[in-house]
Parts: sequence; C-alpha cells; structure tokens
Amino acid sequence: MNDAALDGLDKTLIMRLIEYAIKKEKAVERIFIQDIYKDLNVTANTEKSYINETLIAWNGAINSNHILVPAQRNGGVQDSAQLKLNPDALFSYIDHLEIVHARTAAQEARRFSIAAIWISLGSLALTTAQVILQITFGK
Repeated sequence: MNDAALDGLDKTLIMRLIEYAIKKEKAVERIFIQDIYKDLNVTANTEKSYINETLIAWNGAINSNHILVPAQRNGGVQDSAQLKLNPDALFSYIDHLEIVHARTAAQEARRFSIAAIWISLGSLALTTAQVILQITFGK
C-alpha cells in the first residue's frame, strides 16, 4: 500500500496509523503489525516500540490511547495477530476532523466579516461625502 497521503511528513504517526486502519477496514483487508511497519514506513525502533507498547491493546485492557486492538486471540503471538481499529479511536478521529473543519470555517467567516466591515465603512464614507457635497453646493 503506497499512498502519498500516508507518507506526508506533516502527519503524526498516530494520524497516519488511524488513517491506515480506516483504509484497510474500508477495503475489508486484514491488519497485521508487520504490514503496518512496511506500509507506513516505520523503521525506527522507538516508533515500533511506541506502536506496540502504547497504541495497541495487546493485553486486552483497552484505554483511550489504543488505536488498534487484536481482532482475535492467538495465544499471545503478536507478529501474526490480526488487528482491528478501536471504535473509540475512530470516533476521536472524526471529532478531530470536525474540529479542523470548524476552525477552517471560523477563519473563513472571520475573513468575510472583516470584508463586510470594510465595505460598510466605505459605504459610510461615500454617503458622508455625498451629504457634505449636497450641503456645500446646494442640490
């Protein structure tokens, strides 16, 4: 799986992992730890440890940090364990996307309101100038 969106340097490992899991589940493909390393280009041992120890609920006790959970028990063999997306991670990702969209919409609304203020000020200035000219020159 070679997707330019997954290789973006501006995305954190967590975001890339969530997007990867969503794409795999939408395509009804299985998720394995070795595929994650290969497809997301995870080569550093620190990143591998972070994924294994923090982002995957290997022991069954799921918390808010866990993005992936084992799809089935396989006797504790992590390399061959099939994983699935934790629903809480999906909901958190959706919340994140909504917040990003809301911030973008708010910035756009701010730009439009500033433009509206300047248009109003320009209209006020023209109306004032017209009134002054009418008073000064008569008609």
